[in-house]
Amino acid sequence: MTEERAYPLDIRGELSPDLSRWLWLIKWLLAIPHYIIMAVIRNLGFFLAIFAGVVLLFTGRYRDDMFGVQMGFNRWRQRIGGYVSLFYDDYPPFEFDTRSG
Repeated sequence: MTEERAYPLDIRGELSPDLSRWLWLIKWLLAIPHYIIMAVIRNLGFFLAIFAGVVLLFTGRYRDDMFGVQMGFNRWRQRIGGYVSLFYDDYPPFEFDTRSG
């Protein structure tokens, strides 16, 4: 018996016809400053995740501010991954988006 379920996430993509043909040669070079900053933040995020786990263990809740920081880091990492993987040509901002929604 197969049920159709409504998923809370809908992903759509479209191919941009104006992607640069030669920018792929240097995109990895342009992303180096992001990788350096992300290496530091990744270490801080690891300790934040351990701290959040302890808080979760004792309070039974994942704090919204901790969740926002972790999700902000994940969004930034995905923007860099999309840029380097040639999904789009716009240089990603150095933005630590902490929206939790």
